[in-house]
Amino acid sequence: MKEICLPSKNLAIDGTAPEQGDQVDISSLKGKVTRVEGENTYLTPTEINGEPVDEPEAEDNAEEEGLEPNEENIRKEAGKFDDMMGGE
Repeated sequence: MKEICLPSKNLAIDGTAPEQGDQVDISSLKGKVTRVEGENTYLTPTEINGEPVDEPEAEDNAEEEGLEPNEENIRKEAGKFDDMMGGE
């Protein structure tokens, strides 16, 4: 069985997030099926243990601009290099 990624705050007990190796109990999981491939069904969790699951926040604005993270990093580094060289 493959692992799935869930927000730690939704698995926390009394405000304490689980740590690696801990056993967790999910009594209720609700989600939306996003795709079905052969015998596998993929879903996006919408509720865990009665608590809504928030959308993950973007780590930077590259996704919002429609750029690949590597492309965004290249642009940032090029800008730094231009600044060092006295370019515009």
